[in-house]
Amino acid sequence: METGLSKITVGVKPLIEKLKENKSQHVELYEEACKAFKKNSVKYIERKIKEFENSDGTEGLRFNLAAPTSYESEYTEIIGMLEFSLATAGEYAFAAARATNNGQPMIELTREEFRNYVQDDWGWKQQWSMSVSGYVNNTQF
Repeated sequence: METGLSKITVGVKPLIEKLKENKSQHVELYEEACKAFKKNSVKYIERKIKEFENSDGTEGLRFNLAAPTSYESEYTEIIGMLEFSLATAGEYAFAAARATNNGQPMIELTREEFRNYVQDDWGWKQQWSMSVSGYVNNTQF
């Protein structure tokens, strides 16, 4: 059971910056995983071809190589929503973003939203991190 704060109010602009930073790190790790996946997949396929060439040809040949997954769109969507709320702050802003602190638009985040957006701890993050690590460290093959 969670105790303590269930919601927090934060500045929209600093939140956007934090999300952009998290997104940039995500993209960097994803691209690193893709490069490793391509390199290691080629090696794996070449090894399997050699094994097949040295076999009697009675066994099938199958490649089941899953490419890395990107969740960049998760970040892009939230950033876009927040930027839109700033652009339309006058008349059409999110109700929660209408509150201001010294003229700075604010937004209320739930505990889960804070975990996702600020701490970069999404529901998919642990599995994704292990997967990326597997590609980079060549343990997926």
